[in-house]
Amino acid sequence: MIDQVVLAFIKKCNDDIKTIPREIRDKAIVTESGAKWFKRIKVDWQPYLLSKKALDRHQLLNHIKNITAKKPIEDQVVRACIIEIFAWGGKRFHNQATISSLKSYEQVCRDLIENKITAINAYKVFYNAQKTGEMKGLGPPFFTKLICFLGDQSGLVMDQWTARSINKLFDTEIVKLNKYNLVTPKNNSENYSKFLQCVGQLQKKLSLGSLMETEELIFSTSYKKNKLGKNISTKYHKSLSAWRRYVDTGETF
Repeated sequence: MIDQVVLAFIKKCNDDIKTIPREIRDKAIVTESGAKWFKRIKVDWQPYLLSKKALDRHQLLNHIKNITAKKPIEDQVVRACIIEIFAWGGKRFHNQATISSLKSYEQVCRDLIENKITAINAYKVFYNAQKTGEMKGLGPPFFTKLICFLGDQSGLVMDQWTARSINKLFDTEIVKLNKYNLVTPKNNSENYSKFLQCVGQLQKKLSLGSLMETEELIFSTSYKKNKLGKNISTKYHKSLSAWRRYVDTGETF
């Protein structure tokens, strides 16, 4: 059951966000370009041409769609997609180890792009590769980013903010978190399935257009750092980050 007080607040957040122009909303989650992120990696191969500017969520989806349109899809294109997602997500730790163990999860990424695997089955593959130690430096927050952006968006990002949001909305530990409120590697495909079901329930309650739109809402944006720029009203940033502030501090405004 969804907590009605929490539901009322996220509904207000959503109503406020809808008044903000789309081009401004998209600026709230931007990190660095694929080309810049990859500069720190040492491997003996080069991916397909990487973006030279940071992409927002919707630009990333379109970029992946465009570079994977040509069939058959080359390995360097699959790798480029992976790198662009890591860059968009701001992956900071264990990057060299993650890319060096690419072979352990490259095929499941290709299967997602080619629509040959479901989100839940892809999660099982990532989870097992993580458990055996074959895949390095990649846990649920980032491999669910790969599932989300490479797949058909029936799988969603399960990071600390979306997980904490769902746990707060349903007032129970749907997703296992550690003492730092981070998603633990112990979350198996059943946890992920329950998480997706809960996002689906929230979508219906708020009458949102898609699971991705719902996930974007609970992902929210940093209330500590304003990425919108000095020329854009601070009121916009306050509205866009209100939900994350509430999840983190309990403050409404």
